[in-house]
Amino acid sequence: MTEISEGKIQTAALDHQGLVAAICQDLKIAQRIDGRLVPDHISL
Repeated sequence: MTEISEGKIQTAALDHQGLVAAICQDLKIAQRIDGRLVPDHISL
C-alpha cells in the first residue's frame, strides 16, 4: 500500500492473509456459511 501525504510517499507491506481476512469480515462470509449449516440436533 502506498500513501502520499504532504509530498512524502510512505509504503507499508500488507500481508495477503490479512487482506483476505479483512474482506471476509467485511462481506460477512463466516455468518453466511453458518446460516446455511444445519444444526446437529435437527435430523433430516
